[in-house]
Amino acid sequence: MIIHSRIESSQLAGNLLGDPSERDLFVYLPPGYEESERRYPTAYLLQAYGETAQQMITPPTDGQRWQPPIEDVLDPVFERMGTPP
Repeated sequence: MIIHSRIESSQLAGNLLGDPSERDLFVYLPPGYEESERRYPTAYLLQAYGETAQQMITPPTDGQRWQPPIEDVLDPVFERMGTPP
């Protein structure tokens, strides 16, 4: 499951490039997370220059897709790590 929120960064406010100071924040929750009381490992994924976080979460479907949605990558990784639901 992917949770989406937006955060405001005071460090980016008024930057020289004029980039927005409000950014998307996506949090991946592995299967079974909501029913569990246990702690889970954390991984941080930073998108590359010229790509948005939204494009990494849900890649464009027009034309040939070069990468799967991030959830399709992370679910098997957590399963291989033996992270129980």
